[in-house]
Amino acid sequence: MAFPFSNAFAQVLTRGPYLQMGTPTSVVVRWRTDVPTESWVECGTSRDALGSVVADDVATTEHEVRLAGLNADTK
Repeated sequence: MAFPFSNAFAQVLTRGPYLQMGTPTSVVVRWRTDVPTESWVECGTSRDALGSVVADDVATTEHEVRLAGLNADTK
């Protein structure tokens, strides 16, 4: 997973990232930042092939992104 932040303001992770509600095909990724930013997670089957993006363009400090339709060994 990658957590690139595109906001013009520097932010600091104040908690996480951490995983919740894992199933064989889905997981919720959560983290907290000190300033509101968009939530953006990129995943794939290897670090060199992170081609799937899940994003929420609502700026928040309490980030929660659900990744669904995952295959085994998704990173």
